[in-house]
Amino acid sequence: MQTVNPAPRPVLVALLNELLNAETFDTIADVSAALKARAARLRIPYDAPAIAEALQVVRYARPIVRDTRPRPLSPDRLVSEDPIVPRDTARRIVVELWRRHDEARRKWQGCD
Repeated sequence: MQTVNPAPRPVLVALLNELLNAETFDTIADVSAALKARAARLRIPYDAPAIAEALQVVRYARPIVRDTRPRPLSPDRLVSEDPIVPRDTARRIVVELWRRHDEARRKWQGCD
């Protein structure tokens, strides 16, 4: 039985970079599966350690998966562009909100 050696690392790294330029991925498993599928389609031999090594090399150079974490608001976005509400107007708004809240609570509890 003939043993096929995996492709040299630069070939798989180049293939992975090509994939990442064309698509975005949500998980490392998706990237790995796409890399294996592309290598198989191009008849490039690979094994699990070669795929893992290519992922490790590219991971240091660029993001592999899409960052889905929420980004913190910048200080510019924290400042409202609306004019400052005068204190008496703000007080009236808060009193009205509390009144509505108490009214809904009483209604829900069956006090009305």
